[in-house]
Amino acid sequence: MRRLALFVLLLFCFAVTAIGYAALTDEMRIEGSISASPPPRGLFIVGLEVVASQGVTDMGSAYSSPTNVASSVTAKAGGSITYRITVENRTDVTYWYRGILYDSALVGTDNASLGASGGISVATKDKLADPTATFNTDDWVPPHATRDFYAIYTFGANAAGARFTFLNFSFGGRLISYADEFLAILNTPDRYSVLAGEFNREYAEDGSTVLGNVGADEAFFDGLFGTELTLDGQPVTVMIQRANVDGKSTGDSYLPHGPASCEYTLYVTTEDPATGSPTVYAVSYTREPSGEWVQIGELYEGTTDIGTYTDSNGTVHTAFNPASWEAVPKTYTVFTYMGQSVTYKVNQRYGNSFQQQYKLTDLMSMVDQELYNQLNNHRIMKDTYKILFVDHPNSTAPEILLLREAYEDALRFYEMRNSGQEFSLDNSATRAELLSTVEALAKAMEYYLQVHDTNHS
Repeated sequence: MRRLALFVLLLFCFAVTAIGYAALTDEMRIEGSISASPPPRGLFIVGLEVVASQGVTDMGSAYSSPTNVASSVTAKAGGSITYRITVENRTDVTYWYRGILYDSALVGTDNASLGASGGISVATKDKLADPTATFNTDDWVPPHATRDFYAIYTFGANAAGARFTFLNFSFGGRLISYADEFLAILNTPDRYSVLAGEFNREYAEDGSTVLGNVGADEAFFDGLFGTELTLDGQPVTVMIQRANVDGKSTGDSYLPHGPASCEYTLYVTTEDPATGSPTVYAVSYTREPSGEWVQIGELYEGTTDIGTYTDSNGTVHTAFNPASWEAVPKTYTVFTYMGQSVTYKVNQRYGNSFQQQYKLTDLMSMVDQELYNQLNNHRIMKDTYKILFVDHPNSTAPEILLLREAYEDALRFYEMRNSGQEFSLDNSATRAELLSTVEALAKAMEYYLQVHDTNHS
């Protein structure tokens, strides 16, 4: 009873002080036997199950918000217990796994034994049969999806007996998470209407085509994104430009009058936006004829000069200048599949005509023959076709649905022939149009390979 009371107390305490919660929300709740109203956003453990045990008896392990596991066991030296942990992503952004966090001095726990010689070790796997710790920082949970992984606790010679540990399986966002969230804003009519309306108002007043979470405009951005803009507790400066960057007639227009065929470009930095030449990442979106907004290009790394930003109250602030943005010299890996990488270069002063571009408008309008040669009739398309239409034609498993969605989107640029034996790429497509599409397909394939259960049919 004493241990049970301590266990319940710890659940309450850590519902408030849960370590390692690097999410894009500050909403929290206790899961399991103690519950409250679910939060609107975040990633949470929603299931914990013992799936294997050798020399270890589970005494009532449980989980708590957001991603904490309280393991209460009686163990023999050399024993192990395996938990299947199910997490759910209730947001519009991708969450990545970051690792295990814990307080080794936490009173009432055996956390001090974690990682000690002869103590307790914990490994995480994608699949139960994997020979190594395959669930790592390359693993993620897509928006509005659930994912299982396995945590194997092993007890050494000095860890026999009743053992209670409290761990946080940490997940969090990256800068690309804001790109995910912004795309969701564009494709949600109410949120898009608010954003476009603010741009229309600002342009009518002073001709501005840029909004930023600077000064008085910070509150507008927090409301638009639904949370204070931070990453790992550090402030994030975001600016959005509404202008034509791809030279096409797609996008939207200012109302009642102003620039037409506009894309939205998101500029993001975690550095000081008012000094030096901060590293600023840029990603653009255009609207398809169907009305859906899609990403073009990718999250490009660049730098800017320092300029000024005038907020909606007329106050002038020192801030990075999006108009001065230039890509840094870099080789981008679009994806790697079966040991072969698809790559391209930007801002290569002495490179060929496909590699020299550094301004955003040039990056977005480039037709890249080198990239075309790498992607035309690529094996990943053929293997995806086989998975979807031969191996698992009727599956509704999450990884199959994600792969099918990415494959169907890729068919905008590929023509399938001979029952999936040949995929001819459109040689008029710009590099920017192709990149996000084929990257999404490769990411969906990687996710399939990470989580696929052979029982899915």
